Amino acid sequence: MATRLLTGVWPEVGLWAVHPTSSFASRLDALLVLTAGDLAVLAWWAAIFVLIRHRPQWKWALVGPSLMAMLVLVSWIASAMLMPFGHVDLGASDAAKFLAISGVSPWLLAMILCGITGIAAALVTRYFRLPSSTTV
Repeated sequence: MATRLLTGVWPEVGLWAVHPTSSFASRLDALLVLTAGDLAVLAWWAAIFVLIRHRPQWKWALVGPSLMAMLVLVSWIASAMLMPFGHVDLGASDAAKFLAISGVSPWLLAMILCGITGIAAALVTRYFRLPSSTTV
């Protein structure tokens, strides 16, 4: 959808990837398309998190979105951390393209993503913590 909104043309959808069929007007447009799918996964996780915030009985609804969000974040972190060593292809291909186009420091991106991952993990564990025992 991001490609359609930014280029006016529907992308070609393949088995493993979505390929734009026209060029982007700016680098920002290309970066938005590269991050759109992963940001959608994080937005989905945030929406589920907000939905169950006051409903602890629904805590299991966080499992699927949390796993998907962690996969996204870990694959982007892997690309960022491996880029200086020439192995950016072992992480997310969108992350590799993002790093190549944006010029963002891979270490800065890895630190930001580790922070986001840590915050998300802390929030999720809040719902899955066992109640503390009150032994006397």
